[in-house]
Amino acid sequence: MVAVKQLVQTSPEQALSYLVVVEKTDTGFSAFVPDVPGVVAAAESREKLLELLSDALCLHFVRMQEDGEEVPESVTQQYEDEDLDQYEVTFVTPSQPDQVSLEIDQLVRSSGLKYADVARRMDVPRSVVSRLSSPIYRGHSMESLRKLARALGYEVEVSFKRVD
Repeated sequence: MVAVKQLVQTSPEQALSYLVVVEKTDTGFSAFVPDVPGVVAAAESREKLLELLSDALCLHFVRMQEDGEEVPESVTQQYEDEDLDQYEVTFVTPSQPDQVSLEIDQLVRSSGLKYADVARRMDVPRSVVSRLSSPIYRGHSMESLRKLARALGYEVEVSFKRVD
């Protein structure tokens, strides 16, 4: 007989969340998202696992949108398995992509340069350019933004908008 573990979504935030199946392992935790095949994570702690899944969903959805694909809806409200005792079922909300990173990625792509070319112009490893343009990176410094801007023939301009 197949057991069913039911989770009831009670908040608007949960409506934007995806069901996650978490399993305790010998080295920590692993998990997958039934509504988004291929989104999996493993970590030593449950908290880090859920953080990784949130970022993985964000990255997956950004790339899907770039490819013109529809982001899948969160439709799974329950998970069925014969061995439910080994699983925890919870919800994870995708992290929000960093807008500065998305703009950097667009600038690099529209420049016609490869990341390696931009990195050479910035005199940094290629991984720095990849990190600066990653939708889940939020550690941009003014110095790195200025170097990137110069490498692409731009200037950095900062502005603030009042939020009402």
